[in-house]
Amino acid sequence: MTAPQRLSLTRVDARRLLVRYHCRPAPLASVIHRLGTIQFDPLAPVGTNPDLVLQARVPGYRQGDWQQAAYGLRWLVDGWDK
Repeated sequence: MTAPQRLSLTRVDARRLLVRYHCRPAPLASVIHRLGTIQFDPLAPVGTNPDLVLQARVPGYRQGDWQQAAYGLRWLVDGWDK
């Protein structure tokens, strides 16, 4: 059995890889699956956190689309932490 190859990345390359992975445009279902969780904060000085996170990643996303994904399609779970 051969030992796995070791991968060496600079910090710049690692950062670029993570940004491309987490911020690449994709359909809403794919982004939700990829992220796993999205923090909800009811305070919205410039927009709610789910809207801001998803607007940056989902082409054509409209404010509030996450609510249908959570409450209609049940792709997300709304949970309390306090």
